[in-house]
Amino acid sequence: AAANPHSAAIRAVTIGRVFGGDRVLVSLAMMAARDTDNPDNPIHSDPEQAKKAGLAQPIAGGSHVLSFALEAVMATLGTQVLMHGAHFDIRWKAPTENDVYIVPTATVVAAEPDRLVLDLQVDLDSGPTAMVGTLTIPIA
Repeated sequence: AAANPHSAAIRAVTIGRVFGGDRVLVSLAMMAARDTDNPDNPIHSDPEQAKKAGLAQPIAGGSHVLSFALEAVMATLGTQVLMHGAHFDIRWKAPTENDVYIVPTATVVAAEPDRLVLDLQVDLDSGPTAMVGTLTIPIA
């Protein structure tokens, strides 16, 4: 935390601030690009493999869904803000299928002298919440 180049930005954040909130399309092309040409689990990028696994269509990987909420944090606080001891506690609640819109947010719930705590959430634009969690960023 002591070497975090974004310490001043982290300290300036106040409780209740919300990062993100914009609709984002999770497309099959985006999911395939994330999986590369040799995916470990093709249910995330191959419609036929997803159907064989009992899914109606491919679903985004958990880390992919999480990345949208983290991107909102990094876009606001700095690209290296999570590289100095950040802690995540994440729960996936619903699948994120391809070609749906999601709304990722990060809400500041605690701004302590030694840490910033944010509630992360990714909602399906036309459905339930896909992911919830907590992100703690230490401050030196």
